[in-house]
Amino acid sequence: MGVSWGFSPYSVGPNPPPHQKRACGRFETPGTAIGLFAQPRNLLSPSYLWMLRDILTLQPAERRELRRGKLAGLSLGDYFRTRHFAPRLLGDYFAPMGAAIWSASASEMLDFPAENFVAFRQSPPAAI
Repeated sequence: MGVSWGFSPYSVGPNPPPHQKRACGRFETPGTAIGLFAQPRNLLSPSYLWMLRDILTLQPAERRELRRGKLAGLSLGDYFRTRHFAPRLLGDYFAPMGAAIWSASASEMLDFPAENFVAFRQSPPAAI
């Protein structure tokens, strides 16, 4: 087709509308690592720090579980509930990210197949 292409940075920075559980501006996902503490109150937020810890430990765990077939038949919501990850990890990070990628609502992402979501995250060059 002769269409040029190139890699581009990817980031998700949702700011939910006021009628959702989290009001506008109350929580925003940074597009870069520098923005992790753009909202200073997060420095002292145990739930936010727990979420960050889980983000760092999740990728090796999900890679192992995908390889061993342990994600088959699980929804994203079930996967997060059974693994006892920080509640904010799904609600404030993965559900909005998946909703942006697959043009779905964050609540629809709870029913999304965990195996597909993790496989997508493990595929280069997504690196999310």
